[in-house]
Amino acid sequence: MLRFEGIKEYDTAESIQTARECAIIFSDDELPKSICKDIEETLNRYEFSKKEKVEIEVRYIKNVAEIIVSVHCPLRRLVGKSDEQILRGLKNYRSRFEDYYNNIKPY
Repeated sequence: MLRFEGIKEYDTAESIQTARECAIIFSDDELPKSICKDIEETLNRYEFSKKEKVEIEVRYIKNVAEIIVSVHCPLRRLVGKSDEQILRGLKNYRSRFEDYYNNIKPY
């Protein structure tokens, strides 16, 4: 199961716009069990090593126009999966992560 670990946030400047970037860290437990199970099954399809600590970092870059989500986790190191490949595997959960983010309103 995945557990919410915490939030990191900082401002980034892109040309004349300033955006707030938030990294939401999960590791084993606290999302609803059905979501955790589906995420774990997705990770297993990528042959994720259970000996490693499962940690998914969901980064939100929020500016006036959009929320950009990227996922960082040990899969990138273990099997060379890119952010895009991982995001494709977890795309069904993007709206759930965004809903969670909007509910906790870190800033």
